[in-house]
Amino acid sequence: MIQYKESELLLRFQTHNKENSKRFIETLNSLAKSKNLQLSSISLPIERKKFTVLKSPHVNKKAKEQYEIRFYNGLIVIKGNFLEKELMQSIHAFISSDLLVKISFRSNLCSN
Repeated sequence: MIQYKESELLLRFQTHNKENSKRFIETLNSLAKSKNLQLSSISLPIERKKFTVLKSPHVNKKAKEQYEIRFYNGLIVIKGNFLEKELMQSIHAFISSDLLVKISFRSNLCSN
């Protein structure tokens, strides 16, 4: 019989809004406490993309507007002994439309 020793669920997320990332981490933290799972969150560096647009298409090359888009990144590792559809459905329910989440799963198998 195959048993799962310990499993890891890795959630890498990216969002434009810092409040959404904080709310996502807080809700997953409360979910992990209710299911007796270990949760650790890691803040990854903020990605910044800058754009420069000319104000006038014909003259005044010095007149420019600059814009910046920020992407807040993070990694959440959930460790525990779980194989539940309910857990994945509840995580899926917490994901908002602004949040891009990549999920990967690792498990250590042992046979008796």
